Amino acid sequence: MREGDARGQRLRKLRESLEEIEQDAALRDPARYVDRVQATELLELEFEGGLAEDDSAAARALVDRAMAVRRELEDVDEAIVSELRERIRTQRCAEAELMERLRRICDESSARWPNAFYGHGDFFANALLGFEPAALERVAAEVEENERAGRNPEQVFYQATPVRQVLELIDRARVTADDVVFDLGAGIGKVAMLVNLLTGAKVVGVEIERAYSDYARARVEALGLRGVELRTQDARTARYDDATVVFMYHPFTGRLLDEVLERLRQQAERRPLRIGTLGRITFTLAQQSWLQPVGTDALGEHRAAVFAGRR
Repeated sequence: MREGDARGQRLRKLRESLEEIEQDAALRDPARYVDRVQATELLELEFEGGLAEDDSAAARALVDRAMAVRRELEDVDEAIVSELRERIRTQRCAEAELMERLRRICDESSARWPNAFYGHGDFFANALLGFEPAALERVAAEVEENERAGRNPEQVFYQATPVRQVLELIDRARVTADDVVFDLGAGIGKVAMLVNLLTGAKVVGVEIERAYSDYARARVEALGLRGVELRTQDARTARYDDATVVFMYHPFTGRLLDEVLERLRQQAERRPLRIGTLGRITFTLAQQSWLQPVGTDALGEHRAAVFAGRR
């Protein structure tokens, strides 16, 4: 097949694919979030990226059409997020409604890509919470610069908790509005904000890196979340007197972790305390004689686990 014929055939296939998206009215349905994100990703990859080196008039016309459809679909999601953010700021967003929306997105995403660590629930949550990629890059660069000046090697680099694992934590720990949840190594505040929004629980995020905690605090203030507090603090010196649930996504190791666990053990001796984990830290907590796992499911590095103090 000659080069011109091959290009013409490819453009015909892309045109047919674009027409399918243009004519699919269901993609404008607010409930079709996962399908809409898939469509916008395809439009960006196959048209804006795939035709970047094709300067023909036919290719440029296809790219222009594809980008117009992409903007239209993105506008649908932006309108949904803007409306939800306004309702959150004015305290008119029901916890159950937001939980149902996020759970539906996560379930659909996991069903299609069961082995993916992050999913479309994370895309949606990041937009809802106001996490902007460019701002996050600046914050990460500031943290990296600070760490060059001297970083405790027992501190683990921050990694955001997937939304589906946050939902799992809420379910397994049975978090309610009566709880006080501490997130140790809170980073940009993703877990703290989501747990508060989805349950009404008071949440305290403890984060030693000021760049992270300042960014998280600004996002909390932008949404008017009165039940979320971000503390720029070492987890070893934090006070846990009112904590009923503590969450850790492998924030530290070694002696640092031992010291934090000793603080939590002392609290567990006085009252019921649930500790949620994600990552390799789960296996460390499973070895603690003062803790017992909640539930009978096998423990794993990539799924949320919950432990309770033995009483």
